Amino acid sequence: MSRHRAISALLLLVAAGCSGSEAIQVPPATGLPDLGSPAAAQDAATSDDAGPPANTALEITGFSPTSVHVGDELTVHGRNFTSPPSSNTMSIASLAVPPSAFKASSTATELIFTVPNVTSLPTAGATVTLQVTNANGTASGQFVLLPFVAQSGQMWVEPSQWSDPAKPIASGRSVLAFRLKALVTLADTFALSATTSVAGATATVADTNDHPLATIDLQPTTIDNPGVEVHVLIDVPPGASGAGTVALFAVSQKSATIAGTSGDEPFTIGQTPPPVGNIALEASVGNSGTSANGGALTMAAGTPAALQVAFVFPAGAPTADLYPVTATVPATATGWTITRSPTTIANGGTIPRATFDVTGSPGAAPATLTVSVTCPSNAAFFGSKTFTLRQ
Repeated sequence: MSRHRAISALLLLVAAGCSGSEAIQVPPATGLPDLGSPAAAQDAATSDDAGPPANTALEITGFSPTSVHVGDELTVHGRNFTSPPSSNTMSIASLAVPPSAFKASSTATELIFTVPNVTSLPTAGATVTLQVTNANGTASGQFVLLPFVAQSGQMWVEPSQWSDPAKPIASGRSVLAFRLKALVTLADTFALSATTSVAGATATVADTNDHPLATIDLQPTTIDNPGVEVHVLIDVPPGASGAGTVALFAVSQKSATIAGTSGDEPFTIGQTPPPVGNIALEASVGNSGTSANGGALTMAAGTPAALQVAFVFPAGAPTADLYPVTATVPATATGWTITRSPTTIANGGTIPRATFDVTGSPGAAPATLTVSVTCPSNAAFFGSKTFTLRQ
């Protein structure tokens, strides 16, 4: 008899008005488990709570970005990708993706790789099929693939401000903020590094929360955009003294020729940091100069290189002034000739530029060129940048 039938029989007997003196015999309920026993509890849990078996099938759920150029990084989102990443066999438009294209940062839900060269793509791109096969099955999805475009442009690295300009720099940590502007054609990842000339000190690039930062992803921007802020953490050892410098470098991972530097920002241990210029200076090169990126101006001996410097004014800078521009090299640096045009610039509606013709005589040793701009009516507005001259 089932447990439910036994209980029903008992209720019927009680309802029939049996007296308390009568013995009520309930037939034993055979075959019913004791629900209080551990075995019964386990049986109930197995019977009531068991879900469907885990889904181990390979699945692709999307892409980021949804359109990408040949040579760029693409992330495939999904489930049950295998490890190592190269154990996933992938093809794009029937072209095999080499194992070396996969990134070690891939996971079971994200497969990250560099898109190989797919030829004959139209300028506007084409929708292509990506297929992945591994021990968990085969899955496919579609995204828009654009033809390869060479990265071009410039990288601006501008010092912004010290975290505590009223505090003297001493043993311990000081923080200098910088702003990055990628004046490039394509979104890019830039490798970041920093240096300091203080013996025993270290300079570490960090995000705005002061967490170490080795690379940063930047979107193309314009010269008058505020840019993206990063920090350089300067850790000075006990007993250090004297003057020093700190510099930040950013190098494109798409093209190593696109690089930028802040130049050397000076400071003296035991003193408050000097004010950081708020007029930003950046440079490009024409004629025989091969590059002004990375703070270096390289040229052929005896042939002038045209260094063009752009000046970006902050909000509030006077507009009625003519700002003097100077370009100097140390008196000890011989063999370098510098002329400039114009000698003053205006804070008008367009970004002003000044051109410096730099000539190095054969055998001239590397030297430092400092370009500076000042405001005649308000000394709070100024800017400067250093470049290494070499042949």
